[in-house]
Amino acid sequence: MSRRRLSWFALVLSVVCWRAEFAAAAEKTPLTVDDLYRQESITDFTVSPRGDEAVYVRNWYDASQPGRRTALWRVDGETGRAEPLEAGEPDGRMPVYSPDGERLAFVSSRAVDGVLPYRRVPLYSDPTGGLWIVEREGAGFAKPKQAGNEFLKPQLLTDGFYGRIRFTPQGDGLVAVAGISRLVGEDEIRRRLDGQLRPVFDDQGEGYEGYSPSVVLFHSGDARAPGPLLIADAKRPIWYGDPQWTPDGKQIILHANRSDDQESVRYSINKNYDLWRFDHEYATSPPSDDLTQLTTNPGPDVSPRVSPDGKHVLYLSVPRNGPHMDVFNLCVLALDGEGAKPKVLINAHDAERDDDGTPPFQPTFPLRDDSWIDDEHVRVRGVRGLTSETMVFHIGGPEVPISASAKPEPEPPANKKLKPPATNAWLAERYRAREEVVRWKSFDGLGIEGILTLPPEELKQYTKPYPVIVYPHGGPHSASKPGFNFTAHLFAAHGYAVFQPNFRGTYGYGRKFLDAARFDMGGSDMQDILTGVDMLIERGDVDAERQYLFGISYGGYSTCRLVTLTDRFRAACAQNAVTDLHAMWHLSDLQSWTEWEFGGKPWETVEHEGRKIDVGALMRDRSPTTYAHKVKTPTLLLHSDHDRRCPLAMGQMFYRALKENGCETELVIYKDERHGMWQVKHQADALRRTLAWFEAHK
Repeated sequence: MSRRRLSWFALVLSVVCWRAEFAAAAEKTPLTVDDLYRQESITDFTVSPRGDEAVYVRNWYDASQPGRRTALWRVDGETGRAEPLEAGEPDGRMPVYSPDGERLAFVSSRAVDGVLPYRRVPLYSDPTGGLWIVEREGAGFAKPKQAGNEFLKPQLLTDGFYGRIRFTPQGDGLVAVAGISRLVGEDEIRRRLDGQLRPVFDDQGEGYEGYSPSVVLFHSGDARAPGPLLIADAKRPIWYGDPQWTPDGKQIILHANRSDDQESVRYSINKNYDLWRFDHEYATSPPSDDLTQLTTNPGPDVSPRVSPDGKHVLYLSVPRNGPHMDVFNLCVLALDGEGAKPKVLINAHDAERDDDGTPPFQPTFPLRDDSWIDDEHVRVRGVRGLTSETMVFHIGGPEVPISASAKPEPEPPANKKLKPPATNAWLAERYRAREEVVRWKSFDGLGIEGILTLPPEELKQYTKPYPVIVYPHGGPHSASKPGFNFTAHLFAAHGYAVFQPNFRGTYGYGRKFLDAARFDMGGSDMQDILTGVDMLIERGDVDAERQYLFGISYGGYSTCRLVTLTDRFRAACAQNAVTDLHAMWHLSDLQSWTEWEFGGKPWETVEHEGRKIDVGALMRDRSPTTYAHKVKTPTLLLHSDHDRRCPLAMGQMFYRALKENGCETELVIYKDERHGMWQVKHQADALRRTLAWFEAHK
């Protein structure tokens, strides 16, 4: 080909590429509710001990099924290619390799010859399953085999607090955390599943309905029947979790609350969990349930991680029975010293902000599985306000920061091809909303920050000042973070500015900030939100005449509380909201939530900062139902029928009060749903109804 023809070809090619890029850009569209079904994520990315492959869990939605699907995928270390571990992508989660990489254990809800090898739980509970083991065969794996027997049928826990599968360091067995139905009686379990009997909190409430108290099972690891029951207490409901082997394979370290004060840990770790050691010399002696208590802290000691030499255990600790999301200290305990006292590596609980206002580093739950770098150094994930960090600590010396990135990544494996594949490429087909961190001073001068999401620049039909949707987070000790939030970006794609305030009580800003709204829930934190909206109005970002409210859980409480305080909002939508604090204490699975925030039980009088507080009267004053007769804002209420955290009765109470007093309102109840809606069709319906409600009240 001549140089002239080559140049002409290059010109034509460049024009074609330019037109293709232009066409691709022109084909971008706003985010839609249906994009919910296209979301995909990768979890539990696990590299084989041999370094030649990795497995992970693919999570995605299938329109033909109500909830999220999960399946195991494998990455080949030689080619970097990812493919399903099994044809048809049957259910699988929580993969763990044996130490030699020759076997893989995981949890699956699949049936065996049409029969479930585990006890069924309701749709709105955490998914359960049986234990499966697959052995290596050539360059891949053989067909998985179900481990267990018809008599035992354990319900393996798949949550992040209790659930854990761990091979012994020698590879000659494994432990798994499961619920064993026979501990509470076969007939009772059958009645529960037939709908004849509803359990009364012995199942740990939200997310755990249908489970019995957890036990730790030992299994031979080669798909034969499970071995003996290691740890169980049939006399009372004890939940054991997160077992870790010592390097010699003779002991298990785990956390458990063996007190009589058993309460749900779903979004709430504030009870007396301690670390316990179980001596397991299964090869030479029969098993027993004798445990040695390692910690005696009155608050939660959780997430144990044993050092490579077996001399220390790293864990998270809170020195009080406080709010449902508290500030953890990082502690280390010597295992070879009888009566040894823990050493606090990070005293985040008592740390204050720096002089420049920077929040203290707060370790986050759970600790990494690979927390120990060597026998003397640990790596820990944590937060400072809106940012995430990973830090390294010497267990005998000061901290050494290694990262302050927004999303710290774990150290890459030696094989560079072993990495998770990219997901959600479809987002490139959507216009991107704009996002910024905003800061302001509240009514009393306290510094607050939040996230402001604005419509994509390409959508020229939307201009400042935008109508604003105030979208407070739940908890209240949760937090809004920068990054892609489907709900916020969907609202922005419809022309709204979305404001997510991190009001006082938000997690990540230190204990003093966390406790700042205690005894004042529904008071100063609401003022933080309103002063933030005023700041955005003054800046010219949002329209003072077009303000809306949307929130879930405590965000739903904020929504309902705010419409009793002001008529400034055109419309509101609350999902699974707290509307009555007396009902919350009496009906919720989390009595400690109201008891901590208000100082006691509804009939008690307590002293706080030199004054006596009638707890019941304060709860009544801060309940949206108390002032529902004053509400003029059109309010849509969405509620799950099996919400154990914020029971349906509260949504019905607020709806009845609004309706009786002539306020425009609707109540929608979602079937077979829990506190955090798990069925994607219900998530989509809730978003469509919310957008339609706001559009109808423009």
